[in-house]
Amino acid sequence: MKGVFVAPGIALAAYVAYGIAVGEIIVRSGPGARRLRRDQTPRYFWLAIAIYTLLAIALVTVF
Repeated sequence: MKGVFVAPGIALAAYVAYGIAVGEIIVRSGPGARRLRRDQTPRYFWLAIAIYTLLAIALVTVF
């Protein structure tokens, strides 16, 4: 059953790398989504990157 969570974890890690490279990431916010840009809201951008990175690591190693 462990293999079920590895692919989403790798996909999330790839999305984090893409978001860092582009400088923009989309996060869930209430019933919709919110786009965070590194140049407009750096604190929230890096916080979202950190949370997504921890989730990707957890998906690959823990679950």
